[in-house]
Amino acid sequence: MKQIFCITICILILTSCERHDIKLVDRSAEFFPMQLNKFWIYNVDSISFDDVTLTSDTIHYQVKEELDSTFIDDTGNQAYRIERSRRNDTASFWTITDIWYCNLTSSTAEKVEENLRFIKLSFPMFKNKTWAGNKYIHPWDVTDYLNGWSYLCTNIDVPLTLGTLHFDSTLTVIQNADSNLTEKYFFIEKYARQVGMIYKEEQHVQKQNLDPQWTHPESGYIRRYYLIQYN
Repeated sequence: MKQIFCITICILILTSCERHDIKLVDRSAEFFPMQLNKFWIYNVDSISFDDVTLTSDTIHYQVKEELDSTFIDDTGNQAYRIERSRRNDTASFWTITDIWYCNLTSSTAEKVEENLRFIKLSFPMFKNKTWAGNKYIHPWDVTDYLNGWSYLCTNIDVPLTLGTLHFDSTLTVIQNADSNLTEKYFFIEKYARQVGMIYKEEQHVQKQNLDPQWTHPESGYIRRYYLIQYN
């Protein structure tokens, strides 16, 4: 009986030690997958507001982003070159419009757009996490509006259906949601595991009327990206 008791104690001690050795693996980088020849195609709805004519103009087009090569960027990290193309519809040819790039570090997922580096995700990702996503952007006339943004992860591992596509695990990042009676900012991105960005919305609008619902912006733009195809 004494021998059985000793064996039991030893098993409990070993089990306790094994439990302490278990380390949780952060899988946040799965929301920002990078590999050569990976691509994403988005439908884009874009609305621009003219404060002179007080009219708006809506256009629809498609944007394709493809990781076509790798290189070592100025931070010393391996980066992927993003070839961005645009076409009016599926009957049109793709035309290259921009060259961006992206990279992963041990703690961030970053993307350089028009020579501006954004920290899209900050690892580990969890609900209500905040970070300074635009901290690498030095404010001047054109980029002043990007200064001081605090990104917020509002949910994670949430299923989402977007058009005909269904994703089992997504997260949402609100980059900025600030407004007053005359100016409004609303920037948001959604990501899916093993897929990447699936939705993006940008709103930067102004007005002089005092409508609190923002039903009649007078200047600025609203742009939304919806993922429709990827590999």
